[in-house]
This record gives sequence, structure tokens and C-alpha cells, in this order.
Amino acid sequence: MSTMQLQSQLRAKFALASITEAQSWSKDEQKELKAYVQSLPAMIQINGFGQAIAFYKAHPAAKKGGKAYQAIYSWISTWLNQQQIFSTDLMQAICNNDMAKYQQATAETQALLVWFKKFARAYLITDDANGG
Repeated sequence: MSTMQLQSQLRAKFALASITEAQSWSKDEQKELKAYVQSLPAMIQINGFGQAIAFYKAHPAAKKGGKAYQAIYSWISTWLNQQQIFSTDLMQAICNNDMAKYQQATAETQALLVWFKKFARAYLITDDANGG
């Protein structure tokens, strides 16, 4: 018997698997990931989806924070491909698709980031004893 899941459950499952994978990272890398996941939704609202994603894509993995930026970019790209919103490279898809697809990708990414933020707070290393 096939089990159907809500879209929200699928987002949560994907986000949890991604954040769990990051638990093996160093303490500093986990803190960076947590901070960047927390700030991306606001960055999307202020600058737009394409600008925010381009900012994350532009950080080389070898630079400070690069591993976290690249992971978040990769996770969003993978998710949007799995959801069949985009089927090509994320930056190319953002530049080449119509407004409806762009808006759909923006909304889906914002919904996914809700789960990423929750799981980052719950599972990644914190700065203090209060979980912050």
C-alpha cells in the first residue's frame, strides 16, 4: 500500500535529511550553516529570489562559509528539480524561465526554508546553553 504524504511533510523530510547530513560538519561550519539558513528568507524578500540565490552560488566552497553557502544552494536546486519546477541548472533556470515558474520557485523555496530553519535550530550546534 502506497502512503501519500502532504507537500509539507515532503519538505520536512528533505530538510531533515539535509540538516542531519550537516551534523557531521565542524562546529564553525554548523554555526555558519545555521546563520545562512536563518538569513536567506529575508534576503529573498528584500533582494528577490534570483539575487539571493546568485549570492549563495557566488561563494566558493574553499572560502570561509563557502561550504554552507554551497550546501544551501545545492539543496534548494535539488529540491526544485525534484519538484519538477526547474529541470536545469538553478541559475540558468532562474534566468530563462517565465514569471510564473520564477514565482513558483520563490514560494516553494520559502516554504522549504521554514523547515530548514526549524531543523537547523533543533539539530545544529548552538552558541549558548539557551539553544540560540
